[in-house]
Amino acid sequence: MFTTILVPFDGSEIAEQALPFAQDLAMRYDSKLTLLRALRPINISNAYTPSYDFIQEEEAFALEFAKEYLENLAIGIQNDGIEVTTAVSRGTTAREILKFADQNVVDLIVMTARGQSVLTK
Repeated sequence: MFTTILVPFDGSEIAEQALPFAQDLAMRYDSKLTLLRALRPINISNAYTPSYDFIQEEEAFALEFAKEYLENLAIGIQNDGIEVTTAVSRGTTAREILKFADQNVVDLIVMTARGQSVLTK
């Protein structure tokens, strides 16, 4: 029924609450999980304009941190026998989620709703 399930993350504990539901669906339907972290571009204030090198270093750090974060989540999922991949993109969160889902033929997106409520089983 679901070949690929996308689980977007923003690094918050609330976003991680969607993961058990996605894992349950993946096990039930023998689906592959894809964990996505969409990074917003670094916001540069008019009051302080950092150097280009500083911005590049910050973006590289954010990218590495996001990759490690997703890889750590993936280890636990793989231990449950679920096929999992990770991806990091940069841009507006909603746009990146939809773009990734469209380009990668995602069947289902499992995510929390901006931390407004807590999921329960």
